[in-house]
Amino acid sequence: IGPLLAAALMGWLRPEGLFLATALAHLALTGYTLLRIRARAPVPIENRDAFKTQPADRAVTPEALRLDPRTKVETDS
Repeated sequence: IGPLLAAALMGWLRPEGLFLATALAHLALTGYTLLRIRARAPVPIENRDAFKTQPADRAVTPEALRLDPRTKVETDS
């Protein structure tokens, strides 16, 4: 739908039609987001779980570990 709409708008308004198509897509996404926000009531505070972050163990590279001053240096004996 997007490419067809953009092509039709570009045929009608020249290159400026591409920006109009992008603006219309953003407006549609904004409208849907606002609709979804208003569709459901927030969870009461007493029913919420405590927020805990997860460690990023898999994202740490050996190079980053060597640069981190909190890590202990292991030496081969």
